[in-house]
Amino acid sequence: MKKLVSLLIVPGLFLTFGASAQSTKWVKTLDEQVNCKKISLQESNLKIVLESGEKKVLPQDEVLLYCTGDQIFKKLPIYIDKLQKEVFMEFIKARDELSLYKYTVETKEKIMENRYFVYKANEFYIGVGDGNREEYEKYFFVQLY
Repeated sequence: MKKLVSLLIVPGLFLTFGASAQSTKWVKTLDEQVNCKKISLQESNLKIVLESGEKKVLPQDEVLLYCTGDQIFKKLPIYIDKLQKEVFMEFIKARDELSLYKYTVETKEKIMENRYFVYKANEFYIGVGDGNREEYEKYFFVQLY
């Protein structure tokens, strides 16, 4: 009888705690952080659907970072064609003072290509390429490419 009661209680607890979990999708702007049901990145805007169902369009200039549930994207400075821009990069891993990020670009051949960068306190530290890839894979305990 005790086993039957515990078999009924344990799944009930999982359902209760699972239903009360907070949203894992969110956007942090200059002014606030909001939980979302849906996030989509457009050319210069971030379209979001709030948990209330309200739809909003946020200029990318106002967004600092956002989370899609399993990935965190942070706006960081990068040089593209000798011009400094701020782009959203996917956070991969941090160790000590360094953080590893992935930036996906579309090549001239229309192929999506991942590029990896290391930042130290939000400042560009080094790009990860064939010459140093193995070193940073060992440092961050990851496999890239």
